Amino acid sequence: MSDFPLRSLPPRPRPAAGTAELRPASAISRRPAAMLATAMLALGVLLVLGACGGGGKGGRTGGDDARPTTAQAPTWSELAEASYPLDEIEAGLRVKLHEGRWENEPRRIFINLVKEPIAQGDIDGDSSAEAAVTLGCNTGGSGVFVVLALMGTSEADTLVCRGTALLGDRVRPLSLQVEKGGVEVDMITHGPDDPMCCPTLRVRRSYEWKDGTLTLRSEG
Repeated sequence: MSDFPLRSLPPRPRPAAGTAELRPASAISRRPAAMLATAMLALGVLLVLGACGGGGKGGRTGGDDARPTTAQAPTWSELAEASYPLDEIEAGLRVKLHEGRWENEPRRIFINLVKEPIAQGDIDGDSSAEAAVTLGCNTGGSGVFVVLALMGTSEADTLVCRGTALLGDRVRPLSLQVEKGGVEVDMITHGPDDPMCCPTLRVRRSYEWKDGTLTLRSEG
């Protein structure tokens, strides 16, 4: 047995009625830290979930270069690598763009896909969205002919041109709108006294889409 006698500790005094019990400072300081850590963990989980679902309804899962589903319009990356028939520039001319451009130096033909404006919508009511774009075409002179093109996805899931129309020489499209049965174009064209370099007349054209062609329906 130990040579040191064991002593019992005196009982801990109870606080008087109506008096809060005092706790060690270390216990008090640990509680806010634990609560803060829990809150930060919950916030981190919310941020991760938000990042995973950030695409929202109809978001692409394969990035901008993924093939569109039946409900999605062609992406810019796809449009910039697509083929376009340009009979308005030269009979039988068909160009395959690369990075939004095509050129034939010997024939002095230069084609550029214009980034803006661009519009998306379902023109034929089949729940598959088309895209309306414009192309600037130069044939070696001072003119830049602007062509409206309607692009969509075929049944074979390939990108095809659904119709084209010549908007004019050195005109400036401001906005496009794809609606069922046609395309609306808000643009600057030439007034009666405008030089070819500097159109000033703002008009709104309506193009009807039928049987794979775009035909001017009205202008105002």
